[in-house]
Amino acid sequence: MYSNDPRNHINLSGSPSFVPNNLSISRSEMLAYTRLNEVFVVRGSTDSMRVPIMKSRVTQVKFITVQGVTVLAVLSDQGLQLWSADGDNMIYLYPLSSLMGTDQSESPFIKGIASDGSNFSVGTSAGKVLVFDCATGLSGGTFPVSQRLDSDSSPIPISAVSCSPTLISAGNDFGSIFLYRPREGYAQSAKFKGEGAPCTSLVQNDRLVMAGFGSGHIRMYRADINELTVEIAAHARAVMALDYQESTEFLASCSADQQVFVWSIPSFTSKSHSTINCVFSTTVENKICTGIAFIGDTKLAVSSYEDEEVTVFHRT
Repeated sequence: MYSNDPRNHINLSGSPSFVPNNLSISRSEMLAYTRLNEVFVVRGSTDSMRVPIMKSRVTQVKFITVQGVTVLAVLSDQGLQLWSADGDNMIYLYPLSSLMGTDQSESPFIKGIASDGSNFSVGTSAGKVLVFDCATGLSGGTFPVSQRLDSDSSPIPISAVSCSPTLISAGNDFGSIFLYRPREGYAQSAKFKGEGAPCTSLVQNDRLVMAGFGSGHIRMYRADINELTVEIAAHARAVMALDYQESTEFLASCSADQQVFVWSIPSFTSKSHSTINCVFSTTVENKICTGIAFIGDTKLAVSSYEDEEVTVFHRT
């Protein structure tokens, strides 16, 4: 299904940090990742540039779409920064203290960001999901917080977020999953209680929320009927990243156990379309995987902790 050709590998200027979801790929196939208090954008196979962010502890870097325009989002202990996709210009800065509002704690942080193509959402250490109103677009110069969504009565830090125009999903450090409906006043439509292992990564399509956990499990929740549908004991160590490809309906996962998997996700519309298949698996020897992302329709990229090279698999 996928082959590993070293000629396709991408060289990096610095090795990625050991944080979940530490690889993001834009629609124009630029790569972004974080290393300690630095952020890098990679164009092509060798052209790597350090983004001039404020020195801070970075929790996530991700390309998102705001009103149809791709930007680079940087989440850190300084707050939220939005940069041009190539990392040349900072568009927006939202200080952490302003983001947290009255929800101040001893060591506040933000973690988990996703966009529905227009607006975007961010998770906080206070157990809330912040929804940003981007109606004015990038030229408006401001993205006010329009919603502060509660997750649980006993707040636990949010660790992962995914969203679409009709559904926002969030996972916390206890492994609980929360679903919200933007078109129904952002009402919380479902809650799935965790088992203690943190949710490390979230992706979704129009009917299914797919979550990775610190226990190595992958769980899938039917959003239309609010039901846990599938649980896979996928990895021996924490799931470090997931990525979902709409065109093929493939879900990719990686872990610190050196394993990479690609799963074929069914529609779950009938019994004959309810079987998940592992269509590709490999061991990336001597690498601690920290990020995974599809590149176009035919490539799959994997970043690894303390490794100045992104492994690229080509679908045959």
